[in-house]
Amino acid sequence: MIKHISPKLRIILLLLICVAGVRFLLMPLYDWQEQTQTRISVLQKSILRLDGLEKNRQQLEATYNEVGERLKNMEEYFQADITTPESLQLKAQQILEQMVAESGISSQGMNWSYVNVGQLLIRTPLRITFQSTVDQFYDFMYRVETYPQLFTIDSLQVTKFKNDKVSGVMDITAYALNTAANKGK
Repeated sequence: MIKHISPKLRIILLLLICVAGVRFLLMPLYDWQEQTQTRISVLQKSILRLDGLEKNRQQLEATYNEVGERLKNMEEYFQADITTPESLQLKAQQILEQMVAESGISSQGMNWSYVNVGQLLIRTPLRITFQSTVDQFYDFMYRVETYPQLFTIDSLQVTKFKNDKVSGVMDITAYALNTAANKGK
């Protein structure tokens, strides 16, 4: 049957087969290639984003570990094993009474102020009224300021008498980490 077809028709038929081949074979192949390249491009962008997220995660983890180490180092400056404001007051009073006895000042009273319980710290202020010699007073201040755990002298009112005696009022604050509030974190 193909032998009976004229050469013009053969050429037209051949052209139609080529066009159909291009249309139904090559075009889908090019479309598939383009779609694959688009998917590859999207995946490469996703990989770059994931790499960036992984770097951020590693940086955050390193920062978190560093903060944890710093917090552990910072804990030595605060009263240990304190879970309530009352336990901080008791511990601070025992320490300060020992300092008063060791320095030789005469305490005429210790009055606690309002306890401030924050997210990270428990802060409890105390007012001490005292009489002493100047040397005893300096010794007491030195003991408070150099004590390994954190005490601060917030205010001080001193009156000096002629006979090398002083009397005054000192506001001291003791600090502890709020371990009860931070246990779940």
